Amino acid sequence: MTTPRLPIPTEKVCVEFYADVPSRAGGRGWRVPMAVEASAPRDAAAATPTLAVCTLRGSYDEPDEDRTTYLDSGGRVLVQLRDPHGHLAAARSKLPPAFHTLPYFRRHHVEQGHIPPRHHAIDGEAVRTWPHVALVPLDGDPQLAGGEDLVLGPIAKAAAHARDLAASSLLLRPEGWFTAGALPHWSVYVYGDRKALLLTEGTHASIGNTFAVDRYREAADHAERVYGPGFETIGAIHELSPERIPLFENDLVKLACRLGNHAALYLSDQVVDMDGELVQSWHEAANARALLAAEGMSAAYRVIASCERLLGDALWTKTQRHERSWLPEIARVRTELEAADAPRQPGPTAS
Repeated sequence: MTTPRLPIPTEKVCVEFYADVPSRAGGRGWRVPMAVEASAPRDAAAATPTLAVCTLRGSYDEPDEDRTTYLDSGGRVLVQLRDPHGHLAAARSKLPPAFHTLPYFRRHHVEQGHIPPRHHAIDGEAVRTWPHVALVPLDGDPQLAGGEDLVLGPIAKAAAHARDLAASSLLLRPEGWFTAGALPHWSVYVYGDRKALLLTEGTHASIGNTFAVDRYREAADHAERVYGPGFETIGAIHELSPERIPLFENDLVKLACRLGNHAALYLSDQVVDMDGELVQSWHEAANARALLAAEGMSAAYRVIASCERLLGDALWTKTQRHERSWLPEIARVRTELEAADAPRQPGPTAS
């Protein structure tokens, strides 16, 4: 006898979204801002596995006072939401009263890294924003002032997408809300006389100076090798499950993607003059992300090796200034290929 699956407890939320829609009269379309009512899962028993608990780099390059928790939700990273200045509450207050009681989330809370395109998805022109917000309740049709002048089909499609994202990227636990996010990383920070290894979610360094959360030792060795001793450490790892880290959170995978994209674009007009081995390397660089998704870490080392064969001294030493700008990447390519089988070690822990 099969045990019936119990429904997952959910919480109603409001998600900020948008849809590019055409005008009924023809001509240019509009980008319509949306407030979409959706359902997000509730984890009252806190059963979702913990991926990491960290103290991050805060303001003024000092450790943050609070710990940040990261969860593994079926291979997706969810990060604990903090809104100390009440920005979300202020945004929610601008909506009609029917939506005021709902937890409010912006697009990046459900789709981490999303950047709205600069051009309209249908007519390709520069974006024009509709002056009113489309309200899309769970039950009922979208409500939009002046909507009779627009084709509203894309709004329903965008609302369905927003609800799918909310169901997979939002989670309510006893300690609060978790949203779509990424793990922090170790960033080699050099500014004047200040040298630090920062555990941060922000972008403070080039891809060559960025290391995954479980690669503190490699980050420290790289920092000293490239910039000399004297680095302080800001941030700490209190809990970490390295086996749960998603593939594309790995810094070697990110390095392979970055170098592959650069090599493929930089050498695209020279492929016809390459020999067979270099053509194969170029194809591996150009298709780095697909290779990584299919083959995992083994492909990362292969793509990095291909980029080294492709770029070589022709790019790294083109000019002294250009070589300095690529210094972290040059060091990473060489050392990572030499130490391909080196064991990983987590960063500093704190009680």
